[in-house]
Amino acid sequence: MATHLIAILIVSLLAGTGCPLRSRPAAPPPPPPVSGVAITAYLHADAACQQATVELLCELDAEAPGQLRVEVVNIDDEQGERRWRDAGFDSVAILMNGSATVAWGDHGDRRTVSFLHPPGFAWTHADLREAVHAARAGRLVPAEPAEAEAVRLVDVSVRAQSVRVGAGGDETGQLVVDDEVVLEVTQSRDDLAPGQRVSAAAEALAEVLQRPFTPNQLITARVEGRVAVLAGERELLVVTDGDARAENLQPQELADRWRVAIRDAVITAALQRSAARSQ
Repeated sequence: MATHLIAILIVSLLAGTGCPLRSRPAAPPPPPPVSGVAITAYLHADAACQQATVELLCELDAEAPGQLRVEVVNIDDEQGERRWRDAGFDSVAILMNGSATVAWGDHGDRRTVSFLHPPGFAWTHADLREAVHAARAGRLVPAEPAEAEAVRLVDVSVRAQSVRVGAGGDETGQLVVDDEVVLEVTQSRDDLAPGQRVSAAAEALAEVLQRPFTPNQLITARVEGRVAVLAGERELLVVTDGDARAENLQPQELADRWRVAIRDAVITAALQRSAARSQ
């Protein structure tokens, strides 16, 4: 009985001193829902060739005040480049509500476009305008890059050539897109000399470009334990240990460099030919 009274007394004293009771902090309120359409454009914002895209984004923003939130990230400055790389891109890109590849429309009218690379190759300014209008109407959805449409066949010339360099006249294989040397291979692979390796790559790439092509078809993957550059399912070049040592790079780094070089050269050549025809 005495013990019970003491316990009651202790509780009463604590209550009287105003000691705060320890309780779990209140949960923070949920964030407000996101409204409107968020557009993040990773662009060479100061480049003359991208000013038309910047101006179109500003025009679309002005059409619907408060419905769009447009941010142009200049990937030519240090902070912008860091954000661009952290987002996982290595080419210019426009994201709508976080997605670079989007779809709109139903059934036979469905469109799927990847807003990657400069306009005129895989997408046009008309596509961008249509996608933004669909987004404002709530009809835009994220899509898989594999679904993206190719705007047209790629009209470029791909070939290989061999040159002899150095005092020993060592062979170098060069991949040429239109008139630009895209990459060089100086090492043999098994029984294939550098020129033969590049010739096989040029032949495979030329065949792929005879069908509708999108840049995301150029990938790197492991082939028989080595890193290779592929165009769709066609193998272009496999990085050997000798290739990597010659460039002082890891095999994956060299494969990525080759992939980007081929991709950018094909896009640039296709856009240049398109511009020349329109003049």
